[in-house]
Amino acid sequence: MTTFTKNDVQNMSGPELVAAFNKITGENVKRFSSRPAGIKRVLSVLDQQKPAPVKKTKKAGTGGGRRKLTVAQAEEIRVRRADGEKVKDLAEEFGVSIYVIYDVTYGRRYREINGPTTDPTKAPRVTTAMREKALELDDAGQTIEEIAKELGISKDLVNDVLNRIDWSVR
Repeated sequence: MTTFTKNDVQNMSGPELVAAFNKITGENVKRFSSRPAGIKRVLSVLDQQKPAPVKKTKKAGTGGGRRKLTVAQAEEIRVRRADGEKVKDLAEEFGVSIYVIYDVTYGRRYREINGPTTDPTKAPRVTTAMREKALELDDAGQTIEEIAKELGISKDLVNDVLNRIDWSVR
């Protein structure tokens, strides 16, 4: 794709303007009514034109140039998610969307790395022993966050247990 600057267009003759206009638009215009009219049309087309995309070169082993995280960062995300860090906080810190964090956490991306993964279809269930322990910790004055971390379940699930919602208890 040939690009023209405003200065190039200003210095073109009538036939050069027609050729430039036809090259940019793919049309087959024969001539303009006047040189100023041709300059105006070519400049308006250039203003509307999007810049040419810059081709990125692929480096070997970089996942086609599409990876947003390094392997070390993905491992760190898995470990920190397993420790209970929030998805939103990790996404902001690493400059990616929450969906990338979920994919790394669940093992849908960066399958080749080590680190704890969680499967959303195998969410932990609360046993009777866990329920009793949660109630005991609550009576001892621990927060929902502390109870969730100790039992390895979500805060929502702890809240359900403490409010005696039995659908999640086996």
